[in-house]
Amino acid sequence: MPLYTSSFSRKVPDDGLAKKLLLSLVAGAFIVVLAENIARLKGLEPNVRDSAGLWASQRELASDLGGGAVIIVGSSRSQLGIDLEVINRELEKIPVQLSVDGSPFLEVLENLAEDGDVAGSILVSAPIEKMFNKQERGKAGKWIDFYKSEFRGLWQPKIEEILKANLMSFSALYSSIVPPDLWPEILLGNRSIGANYLITKTNRGRDADYTKVKMPMFYLQRGLRHFGRSVENNRFTSVSDFEKKVVAEVLKERNMLSISADDVSRLRNALQKLTDRGVKVTLINFPKSGIVEKIDDIRYPKSTWIQAKKKLSISPLVTFIDYRDYENLDFECPDGSHIDVSQKSQFTHELLNVLIKEGAV
Repeated sequence: MPLYTSSFSRKVPDDGLAKKLLLSLVAGAFIVVLAENIARLKGLEPNVRDSAGLWASQRELASDLGGGAVIIVGSSRSQLGIDLEVINRELEKIPVQLSVDGSPFLEVLENLAEDGDVAGSILVSAPIEKMFNKQERGKAGKWIDFYKSEFRGLWQPKIEEILKANLMSFSALYSSIVPPDLWPEILLGNRSIGANYLITKTNRGRDADYTKVKMPMFYLQRGLRHFGRSVENNRFTSVSDFEKKVVAEVLKERNMLSISADDVSRLRNALQKLTDRGVKVTLINFPKSGIVEKIDDIRYPKSTWIQAKKKLSISPLVTFIDYRDYENLDFECPDGSHIDVSQKSQFTHELLNVLIKEGAV
């Protein structure tokens, strides 16, 4: 006989709640997928938002990889012009993209120079005007501060940034910066979103598709921005008329630029620290064309590049690459300043051929 009896009877679980929960999850997933597809049909694309955290994750990678890294430093020209996958495939090294759009490269290079874990090769987009000591503190300086105070040596923020970047690269909804109050009109109405010509990837590589912008207006706006001010009698009958008037204005301001060792002492010091521990550094003058090239050829003629080269040639580990010296690097830039995504892989391949020949990587 049983030693005890019990009036307790175990109830069979009601699976109704489980079914409702499952149905809710399926419905929610369906709505998200539907909204994602509608958003893409309206012109949105997955696009990783560049940020201090994403940059810091790559900065940490530069230290972790040591000699296995090819580090890219600069601004938008090096971020749009260098194909990271081509570097990885042809050099069998891991590229690290540390370029910061709109910021001088000097602060980043100095930060790398102070880090004994940084090794390998560094490719620097180094236009003449960015070599001088007096550079305004830009976004790059703030991102370096963030890296030092909030990121360096910590695993949690690194994992968080990797997860966020991968989700943004997958979802147009998650990566979008469209204001929330516009979403109903976009998803349910006739409103569409203009195509984004700039796409950022999880590794901070960036593509520019200039077929998605209105030319020649985009080219003219870029030219005026590079010129730095409005043109007298700001009316143009054609692109060539615009270029002639801008060139005439630039010629009025022409001053023969002379570069002394003191002018570039910050850059010299950074190069010295890096090369003293065996790091190869290449200073690159990236391709330009059209009005941007015409402006810079007046303001910073070839002679200024030669002067800078003389002042900064402190070691055989420092290499100088000027696109004007290599026919295979003289690519057309649709906006005058940047390489189109359709030419990016080929340009990177040609650049690597030059770097290998020069022993720079």
